[in-house]
Amino acid sequence: LSPSLTLLIVLVVCIQLVLPLGTYLVFHKRHTQTSKLWFVAISLLYLGIILTSLRPWLSPYVAYSMNWMLSGIALPLIIEVFRLELGRPAFSKLFYGAWVVIWLAFINSLYVLGLSQPWGFVAVSLLFPVACGLLIKLLLELQKKYQARAAPISKMDSALACSFQKTWLSSGAVQLHFPIEIQGQLERFG
Repeated sequence: LSPSLTLLIVLVVCIQLVLPLGTYLVFHKRHTQTSKLWFVAISLLYLGIILTSLRPWLSPYVAYSMNWMLSGIALPLIIEVFRLELGRPAFSKLFYGAWVVIWLAFINSLYVLGLSQPWGFVAVSLLFPVACGLLIKLLLELQKKYQARAAPISKMDSALACSFQKTWLSSGAVQLHFPIEIQGQLERFG
C-alpha cells in the first residue's frame, strides 16, 4: 500500500471518529431521547465508513457486509430521530427489531451464498435512495415547522448523500452525513 493511500485512509478514519464525538459534545447538556438516538445512529454509520476505509487490511465480510449491516441499522434510526423531532409517535420497537433481524439475515445470507459483492451493492443501492428520500421529505416538514435557514443545507446534503452513495460504498472516501438541527438548535440558528 502506498504511503499516500495509507495517509488518506488514516485521515478518513480520524474524521469519522471525530464527527460522532462532535455530535456528542454539541448535545452534552441536553441528552434527550432524540439526541441519544442520533448519537447512536451516527456512530453506527461512521463505524461502517471506517470499516470500508480500512478494507485493504480487513476481510471482505468486515469491510463490506458489516458496513452494509451497520448502514441498514443506522438509517432507520436517523429517520426515527427526524420523526420524533416532528412530534410523531415513535415506531414500535417490535417493528424496528423485525427490520434489524431481517436486514442482518439478508446481508449474512448473501455473504454465505457468495453473492455479497453484486447483490449487497444492489441492496444498499436501493436502501440509500429510499432512506434519503424519506429524510428529504422529513427535512422539508422540519423546515416548515421551524422556518430554519439551515434546513435547505441539510436537504442538499441528504440529496448529495443519495447521489454519492455508490462512491461512498466503493471508496470509503466520501462521507455520508445527515446534519440534524434538534429543536433548540433550529431555534438558535433560525
